Amino acid sequence: MINTLMHRVEESLEQALQQVLDTDFPAGYYLTIETRLDNHFPVLPVEELEHFFINKPDDQTCLLGLGEMMSIRASGAQRLESLKKQFKQLLENWYYPAASAPLAFIAFAFDENDPMSGDWQNLPNALLQFPRILIKTTPAGKFLQCNMTIHSAGQEKRLKDEFKSIKTLLSQYLSYQSATQAKVVPLKAEHNTSANNKNNNKQAWQKLSQEALDEIQKGHFDKLVTSRQQWVTLAQKVSLAKLAEKLSRYYPACTVLSFLSKGTRLVCASPERLIQLQNSVIKSEAIGGTILKSPQQDDNPPHLLPTDQDNPEYHKLLKEHRFIAQDIYQRLDPLCHSLKMPCSPYLMKLHNMYHLETPIEGVLQEQYDVFDIIKALHPTPAIAGFPALQAQQWLLAHEGYQRGWYSGAFGWLDARMNGELSVMLRCALLNSEQAHLYAGAGLIRESDPDIEWQETELKMQTILEML
Repeated sequence: MINTLMHRVEESLEQALQQVLDTDFPAGYYLTIETRLDNHFPVLPVEELEHFFINKPDDQTCLLGLGEMMSIRASGAQRLESLKKQFKQLLENWYYPAASAPLAFIAFAFDENDPMSGDWQNLPNALLQFPRILIKTTPAGKFLQCNMTIHSAGQEKRLKDEFKSIKTLLSQYLSYQSATQAKVVPLKAEHNTSANNKNNNKQAWQKLSQEALDEIQKGHFDKLVTSRQQWVTLAQKVSLAKLAEKLSRYYPACTVLSFLSKGTRLVCASPERLIQLQNSVIKSEAIGGTILKSPQQDDNPPHLLPTDQDNPEYHKLLKEHRFIAQDIYQRLDPLCHSLKMPCSPYLMKLHNMYHLETPIEGVLQEQYDVFDIIKALHPTPAIAGFPALQAQQWLLAHEGYQRGWYSGAFGWLDARMNGELSVMLRCALLNSEQAHLYAGAGLIRESDPDIEWQETELKMQTILEML
């Protein structure tokens, strides 16, 4: 397979090279080429190679970035502006055929000032990364995209060296894919706790939740989304590839992430799309209000919406959800020519729970781009509370730990400023001995801390039951 693949890549490279040599490019630029792959070509992460893997099964879209050609890092209040400025500067000197715009992966932390210490110490606060190789699956087929750095248009040796490194990386990837992956094994029954993590047990969670509810009762907030973290002991190292594959199979409506960099291993199955931008058409989703699903419950959705309006839980869920939907709509409205959303939410069914979901869609004004949308939306009431910015500051002062990338966002952007980002939810950091899980629950005036605790336990099961 590798010889046939490399022959196709070499042909594409030669065509692209000739076009480059016939063009008056300045010294120092970047090159992207793309070629079609056979449908049976594997698109799954491997433990042995650093990667950025995003899979959306229901959309038949899958992206696997291998290696790092270039990355941009930023933090602080201007982190998005910094990423945007450097991203655009790079693209000014980037050559690519019309059908193969270069694509970069993006991820950022919940808090723009998070120092990224402890378990997150190997990751930047905000990251924009161009892979050396991108393997992508779309409804139109499978494609291989290769990124190269060229120092001058006449320096053909540089091209050959770049091509050689790409061939080596592809060979490694295919050989690792063909090897037998380590089996995913059960977790040990015992759960480890940390003395400096006050949210790792039920008593601490109830205390934090009561503090949040007191703030809500005083009228300081309408909603607060408190979170907790938990360590679980592993019997042995878990395969990221098999875990991502299982998450994709059991949660096809979610966006599945597998990330490996500098020893940091991260997985995620997010039900919440922050933003999608495609040729000025903008889509977002308000996800909020959770209905717990018992193991005995069949696949029929609960009779809660809209037939059970006398049930107090119905009004609580709608109230919590409307804070999110109305806030996202109001933030997007100034950026759009037109914007619409339904009057009442839909029911999103996941493997072990239901969420209320309101899709929001519009047409973006010409002067704005995907970075403007991200800045306008993050943090949403779904991950912080309402009002969102004030809620975020309260959480940073009271939760007792730094969230890192949890409840930040991840996704991709391309050279045409199209892109899609999901909220970093239902995620876990993994090492050889432990899984470090995160979950949160939205509190409003009517919330019961015991029920919200059960919700966080169920959300952690998204990863735990796959192990």
